[in-house]
Amino acid sequence: MEVMKPQSDNAKRVVLNIIVFGLALLVVFLLGKLRTDSGLLDLVRGDFSTASVLKEGELNTARGLLLTDVPTLAKQDTEITKIVDLVTPNVVSVTTSSDSPFDRSVDVEQGSGVIITEQGHVVTNFHVVSSDKSVKLAYTVELYDGTLLDAELVGVDVDLDLAVLKIDSEEKFKPIAMADSDEVLAGQKVYAFGSPYGLGVSFSEGNVAARFRFLNEVQHDPLQTTAAINPGQSGGPLVNIKGELIGVNSSIYSRNKVSGFQGIAFAIRANDVKASVWSMLKRERPTRGYIGLEVANMTESARKQYAYEKSGGVLAVFVRKNSPADKAGIKRGDIITKFNERSIVKDRQLVALVKRSANKKVEIEFFSQGEEKKMEVQISEWAKLKEEILTNASAEELANIHASVGLVVEDFTTIHEGYKINGVRIKEVIKQSKADRRGLKPGDMVRFLNGRQVKDVETFKKDLEVSVLTGQNPVLKVERIGLGLSRNLLLPILK
Repeated sequence: MEVMKPQSDNAKRVVLNIIVFGLALLVVFLLGKLRTDSGLLDLVRGDFSTASVLKEGELNTARGLLLTDVPTLAKQDTEITKIVDLVTPNVVSVTTSSDSPFDRSVDVEQGSGVIITEQGHVVTNFHVVSSDKSVKLAYTVELYDGTLLDAELVGVDVDLDLAVLKIDSEEKFKPIAMADSDEVLAGQKVYAFGSPYGLGVSFSEGNVAARFRFLNEVQHDPLQTTAAINPGQSGGPLVNIKGELIGVNSSIYSRNKVSGFQGIAFAIRANDVKASVWSMLKRERPTRGYIGLEVANMTESARKQYAYEKSGGVLAVFVRKNSPADKAGIKRGDIITKFNERSIVKDRQLVALVKRSANKKVEIEFFSQGEEKKMEVQISEWAKLKEEILTNASAEELANIHASVGLVVEDFTTIHEGYKINGVRIKEVIKQSKADRRGLKPGDMVRFLNGRQVKDVETFKKDLEVSVLTGQNPVLKVERIGLGLSRNLLLPILK
């Protein structure tokens, strides 16, 4: 007897055939895709790098503005690029290290510099090249294209925080163009170049925030800028829109302990740089003019007191004995009005002109006891005059000065805002001395003497001696380390 299969088996066969047919069609389709599109093949192989690549023109169909839509900005972009292309080859990175690979007593210092002669002279900051005479130092200059060259130290100007290096190479270099920094105006666009943190040459954009900023007696009128100057950019050029050097990046200002740029930076004026570099290249030391005057800006009360009704002028508040000013007949209370026919309106303006006029005869006009006077004055060279004063002083005179002051000091270096600061630290205060009566204590750091930055024990002692020998009571700026306290103290040695 024949057994009949259920009808459901036939239905299953039909479904199975349909599935097989469908799979066959899918295989044919995939094989076709593999021949024309590698994306699926890459996907099968596990390569996702090109699996989702779009055809050319499919990714970005949107467009930005045309340059003709923003002609002013387009022109500005082109002009800034020209400045960068012009200045970048002038900028170098400077590295200072111990000449001996076995000597680790000197930290590696990194900063920037700018080429100023075809022979390869480079201007940088003094604090970049260091000054430790007990250790032989090596200097390496990296050009903008990455070329590394050795360099030698030609000269330093400690007061202005400048140094000159000479690249050890016979090739001709392209020096930067220099501007007249006296023509710089507040608000003008500037660009600060350098190698921040040693990353390579770059630039930041800003403006001249102020033409003059009094920092100390020597570095009296640096330019203040809003262009960012970060660690490693010290010594690099600050340029105008013509790509000309108007200053050398030197320092930043910050009111807290946060290291780095906070919107206020300073650059040594190009005219001061030129004068200092010329002195170093020709005489191997910087020269600084000296007239023996301390001056102050005029106030309304001073104009009334001295019966001087005109605008401008600066008041002579102290005249050192036997100084050029003293020999010319200038007295305390006189009002200096002109220097070589240039009107004087600010105290720091006169200071700047005097310091740039070492060993020159100048004409000074001043108002004295109701009379207008004009005198020719021979500006002395401060360093030379200082040595003469000390040479002519007796050992007993010098000993009496230090006994009266009553300070035993030592060289000291500290780190502030990421920068190394040199000075002297008080080691001992003699009881009943002038320093003791003014409250000075061991551990205090002396940063300035009569407005001049104190670098080491030797210069501190000499400047102290000269101050007293020329009739000026010394004024010390003292910092109490750890407490953040700073104050100016007058030591009344002279009556």
